[in-house]
Amino acid sequence: MKRQGVNFIVDAFALAGLVFLMATGLFLRFILPPGSGKNLSVWGITRHEWGDVHFYIAVFIVAILSIHLALHWRWVICAIQNKPREGSGVRVAWGVAGLFVLLLISAAPFLSPIEKTSPSNGVDHNNQLDLKSHSGYDKLPATQTVRGSMTLAEVEQSTNVPINHILKELGIRDDISQNEKLGPLRQQYGFQVETVRQIIKNYLQNSGETSKR
Repeated sequence: MKRQGVNFIVDAFALAGLVFLMATGLFLRFILPPGSGKNLSVWGITRHEWGDVHFYIAVFIVAILSIHLALHWRWVICAIQNKPREGSGVRVAWGVAGLFVLLLISAAPFLSPIEKTSPSNGVDHNNQLDLKSHSGYDKLPATQTVRGSMTLAEVEQSTNVPINHILKELGIRDDISQNEKLGPLRQQYGFQVETVRQIIKNYLQNSGETSKR
């Protein structure tokens, strides 16, 4: 096959990879958003598994671009070895600086320390009541313990707010099983977890004001 044909195939695969990468990124952001976890799936694939697909597409693009660079390596060498022209030094300097900044930004997440945003992250919410006895956990605002992966019963247990009150404020019937999780309910009824947190906050504030009277 002629070199031109090989270049066309490589470029076509690179374009396809970029399109799929963008599509899966938007898919994970809007169709299976954070919090859906293993509760929702498309084509039998959960959000975490779609995240793996997104990652491997990115790896594929890096491989294709490496092949693209290798096919054009002679051109890169010729461009470097050409006689310098007026202003070429400035362009090279800007190019090197831009590449350095790009690499620095790309590496920043890998070099940064991992922070634990909440003691409830990554724990089994079935044991959430026991975890409240751990140092610092019981000092968290009740609203911060609410996650899309929690069942209605767990929300009530962790916040001491009646789940019937929360459902009433959301405009949802109160005969829903308390084993239902917030994530699927959010998708079904179109509310946000932050809305649930605000309802809990308002309830606790009103309860506190009532007890002071």
